[in-house]
Amino acid sequence: MAVSKSAVLVPLTVVVLVLGAVLFSRSVKDSVEDIEMVGVANEAGEDAYRAANQLLAPASEGVAHGSSDVAVGLASDLSEALSLTRSNPAKAFCQQSADGKSLAFLVRVPGASKLDDAGRTELVDRGWVEATRLAASLDPIPAELAFGLKGTISYLGILTGSVDPANPATAITSRSKGIAEIKTFYRFFAQ
Repeated sequence: MAVSKSAVLVPLTVVVLVLGAVLFSRSVKDSVEDIEMVGVANEAGEDAYRAANQLLAPASEGVAHGSSDVAVGLASDLSEALSLTRSNPAKAFCQQSADGKSLAFLVRVPGASKLDDAGRTELVDRGWVEATRLAASLDPIPAELAFGLKGTISYLGILTGSVDPANPATAITSRSKGIAEIKTFYRFFAQ
């Protein structure tokens, strides 16, 4: 009795596919475990930053959050200033240090990830100007300021510097973007 090629190849193909799927799933599981282990010994401020960052998620309630009542008010003002549409407002978190020496804004603007590079840069720069204006309204004026515009997954722009309401652009001391740069914010959340 002759056995057809398809009678042999089909079961063999199924075995190969199942084996491949098992190996792939183990690889994914190992990668997830590696990611979960990153930052196990968290840096100062990391946990507070991550909690604040979660409040920017699309499913989270509210558009303005902060470390104090004053900070929530600042976040609300920044949310209003940076929203691209009224129906889907920006979400903002403001971290004000207890001594008033530093201020950080994390902002998620729906639709920002869809902007071209020039549009993103313009929105980040506008965010810095607005953050500077808000920081300058405080007494005392913070010595350090940070602003981050969050995209779908990572930050589209992270700016740090001092507060100079007369010339905000010259007060920027660092400009970065991306998921690897979130450590920039940790010191602003360490208290």
